[in-house]
Amino acid sequence: MARNHRGFVEALIAANRIGADVLLLNTSFAGPALVEVVQRECVDAVIYDEEFTATVDRALADKPNATRIIAWTDGPQGGLTVEKMIAENVARQPQRARAKARRKGQVILLTSGTTGSPKGAKHSGGADSGPGILKAILDRTPWRAEEPVVIVAPMFHAWGFSQLVFAASMACTVVTRRKFDPEATLELIDRHRATGLCVVPVMFDRIMELPDEVRNKYSGRSLRFAAASGSRMRPDVVIKFMDQFGDIIYNNYNATEGGMIATATPRDLRAAPDTAGKPAGGTEIRILDADFNELPTGEVGGIYVRNSTQFDGYTSGKTKDFHEGFMSSGDVGYLDYAGRLFVSAATTR
Repeated sequence: MARNHRGFVEALIAANRIGADVLLLNTSFAGPALVEVVQRECVDAVIYDEEFTATVDRALADKPNATRIIAWTDGPQGGLTVEKMIAENVARQPQRARAKARRKGQVILLTSGTTGSPKGAKHSGGADSGPGILKAILDRTPWRAEEPVVIVAPMFHAWGFSQLVFAASMACTVVTRRKFDPEATLELIDRHRATGLCVVPVMFDRIMELPDEVRNKYSGRSLRFAAASGSRMRPDVVIKFMDQFGDIIYNNYNATEGGMIATATPRDLRAAPDTAGKPAGGTEIRILDADFNELPTGEVGGIYVRNSTQFDGYTSGKTKDFHEGFMSSGDVGYLDYAGRLFVSAATTR
């Protein structure tokens, strides 16, 4: 339960090295929802920023033996911390638990919880799908290896996490900060000459709401792409941002369970600023009615997708609704004559 910082990344990598399953907790969780998630997912260790101590105390009230590790603190800390564990174990090889030696650790991402408490979605990242995912991303978004990328989208969320993993796989320098600040983000881009920016759509809103004299202090000319996902983008903000910083916005329609579904390029967004884009490489999209009949172009129905980036199922053992190999995204929308997807509303997740 941590914000974006090095402790989050270090703990994530360390857990992977010992074969542990990692559950990423929303830093806004509080009350019964967090207690239910911690109990359901059988959590036995929590790595968290000190500011969330009270929340973690409540969640672990019935788990007094759970290990607690502080990932970030603003002052001296007497307990177990990520930094202390690193210092005390320099040059030691990680030891995998015997029971997990033959299995790969999984990352469990939580759904939005719009229809009840958040559900855990398991992602093992199958090796067979890796090259296809890489190609699908690089075909649409101009990532380049070993170049700085500013990631301010929350890394505990499926979108921010995926951008962190992809940046690491491309040997990119990842620049981040614990809390989003619109002006500080522009300053990071210019200072590090970042070629990529990864945000959630409301962050575009916050940047464009800055006074002109503040926003105009920063050029952003090093950026080749500004990728967003997680919610609908405001068409007026999309156009205003690209008018100032160039045609660099890439809108991504993804789902915790469905992985990559569609990407809108700057050209798509200039033509239709509210589009979710065209299907990602290796992804098929169908718009179906309540009886699973495929609807014609322009008609609104359930969005069903088929690709290689779908999740491994919920930790409860349940899964999403499927029809002929196509998974329901939980949203409704339509396709236009150019093959662009438009998301009308969310139904269930």
